[in-house]
Amino acid sequence: MAGRRSASRGHDFDLVLAGDFRARGEVAETLASHLAVLSGLDLELGLLWLRDPALPATAPVYSRIAALVRRHAAVPIEADSDAVSCRLLLLYEPRLVANGLDATPRVRADTVLVVLARPFLRRGGPSFDTAAAVEHIAERLGRQQVWCPTTPLIRKQYAGHAAGLVLYPEDLTPCEPIAAWRTVRPERAGRAPVLGRIIRYDDDRLPAKATTLLGAHPNEPDLEVRFLGGAKALSELVEPLPANWRLLEPDATSARRFLARLDFYVQYHDDPAWLFPRAALQAMAAGRVVVAPPSFRAVLGDGPAYRPPEQVAETVRYLHAEPRFYARYLAEQDATLAERFAPDRFLDRLGAFVKLPRLQAHPRPSPRASARRTVAFYPTNGVGLGHVTRLLAIARRLPPDCEPVFFTPCHALAVIEHAGFRTEYVPEPIYDETAHQDHVRATAPRLLTALRYYDPAGIVFDGNVPREALLQACAEFDAPTIWVRRGMWRADPALGRHLHLSRFFDAVIEPAEAAAAADTGVTAGAEDAPVVVPPVMLLDRSDLLPPAAAREALGLDAGRPAALVQLGSGNNNDIESRLDHIVEAASRLDLQLVVAEWLIQHNPVRRKGVRYLSAFPNARYFKAFDLAVSAAGYNSFHELLHHGLPCIFLPNDNQKVDDQRARAAWAESEGAGVCVPRGAESAIASYLAAFLDPSLRRSMSRRARALCPTNGAEAAAGAIANVIARG
Repeated sequence: MAGRRSASRGHDFDLVLAGDFRARGEVAETLASHLAVLSGLDLELGLLWLRDPALPATAPVYSRIAALVRRHAAVPIEADSDAVSCRLLLLYEPRLVANGLDATPRVRADTVLVVLARPFLRRGGPSFDTAAAVEHIAERLGRQQVWCPTTPLIRKQYAGHAAGLVLYPEDLTPCEPIAAWRTVRPERAGRAPVLGRIIRYDDDRLPAKATTLLGAHPNEPDLEVRFLGGAKALSELVEPLPANWRLLEPDATSARRFLARLDFYVQYHDDPAWLFPRAALQAMAAGRVVVAPPSFRAVLGDGPAYRPPEQVAETVRYLHAEPRFYARYLAEQDATLAERFAPDRFLDRLGAFVKLPRLQAHPRPSPRASARRTVAFYPTNGVGLGHVTRLLAIARRLPPDCEPVFFTPCHALAVIEHAGFRTEYVPEPIYDETAHQDHVRATAPRLLTALRYYDPAGIVFDGNVPREALLQACAEFDAPTIWVRRGMWRADPALGRHLHLSRFFDAVIEPAEAAAAADTGVTAGAEDAPVVVPPVMLLDRSDLLPPAAAREALGLDAGRPAALVQLGSGNNNDIESRLDHIVEAASRLDLQLVVAEWLIQHNPVRRKGVRYLSAFPNARYFKAFDLAVSAAGYNSFHELLHHGLPCIFLPNDNQKVDDQRARAAWAESEGAGVCVPRGAESAIASYLAAFLDPSLRRSMSRRARALCPTNGAEAAAGAIANVIARG
């Protein structure tokens, strides 16, 4: 439609949407839903900001609207614009113009459609002077006005209390485009069904009786109930709060992400007619079965499961266990969406005032749509480089249309940058000596700003404990979140509390543990049913240097045996005494040593006459060696097995989470390595002497390779791409 003008100007639009874009509630949801629909048309859309003095000056733009603007759905109109014209202006919240529009650019609209999405009466009286609003609209926006309610109740209130106001004869029916909400329901065998309710400040109605609320949101151990918002009202109505309830702050996550993690949306209150149940409609569009009282049928139509509150638990359990019948309810809901709340109905109403192009089956691409999609990776900084290395392995194998960017507190930024990826440094309190909550308050906005700049299609975290600042930033950014979490945690019940943080993620991906049979830690019984992929490693077997080239690069004598020593960074354990035992034994056995140095090592340990490997990754040079002496961290352990390098394991027993000894002991039990007993480090010479036997090394190498045959990095990358694709 933009081509219709022979002399198009920068401030000449087909449609302009006007309101305060910082607002929350039904008016904001109505505006955002209309903008989402209109963005699928070939139209020039503008946004006119009408500031509400009741909102704080620092209040941010509503995240749903901000996301659409970032996708170039509409152009914000500059405050100092002096020549704005449009064919149709949609005015939301007409009370904002009742006191004048002196600070607003003058707009010449052929028609102003006043969208009435909020009840007119407040505490029994009108909420604003409609006559004054009519006058100011005519003066500053356009003389032809059409006032259009969105629901029958709102129409009734305006008709009865706004004297002289002419209302359009048909309602502007609420709509939510499925494309903006639909996500694939998580399928995790054996997990409890998740029920949820969104409680917005203007849609906070709860049943008058606690018994009704507890019937609708049952206090049952096999059901999980989540609320987004409304903590104060819920706490006042039900005391104590049920153990299976989880109360989230209103901004803890976006509505879309909240709904994506549900199986059922449950909403009960005593007066369904007062305000349209927008969140229930959004849940229908998201593809989640809505459970509501029978009185909601007049509002939402056929499709949802209408039950009295005492039947909610039974209904949820039945439908959760029977995917066929769950799918039937979804089909009914989709039919109702198409019949009652389809975007086409909204566009038909607008078509009475302005000629519109047809809604495209696939919205027109934004200027960035043809570019590669960014995927944000956030590895934490452990005592080694395990989290970083794992995400580097995955990032290298993402589909061609995905472009990784790293956010990390890891000091080895050069490793990531050398791999060719963009990197943003994120400080952690342990390094900048900041109190935890002060750090969160400072870092969360910074992360959110970076996410908005890069606009990633997905966010991937690798670490033992998801960072609070990251979780807060992700809550305000509508993109799928994935936790890459390796197993073999220690059998410490206190660590189990970290697993509950998986509820903030859309998926958990677990790089498999070759020693899974020895895993008795808390992740072995995790109930969040992670997507398991083979062990993840940075290099494939074909990536290693040939033996002769590797030895030449390291300056090793081709005729003498050589050992790689990789004891870890030493940041949380004493590696000096261990290294002394190894150096002494090697000198007596005429064994060449190369000691791997960790790039984040605080205090490098050096010994005279020993070669050092500071390159990354160590595995590239594995074929230069006859054997290795190594700690048993996840990455080192699986690389050694996968590439078949016979190893004497010296586990780091000071790890807070990782159970290295269990891993190394399992390798010994399988004949794929040797685990030095705790306190027996002084006997390392005898172990090294035994490993000089070529037949022993060949046997161990063969068994090790068989125990870890596959690199799962590509499978992990594919799993992440699938999560991103389904939204």
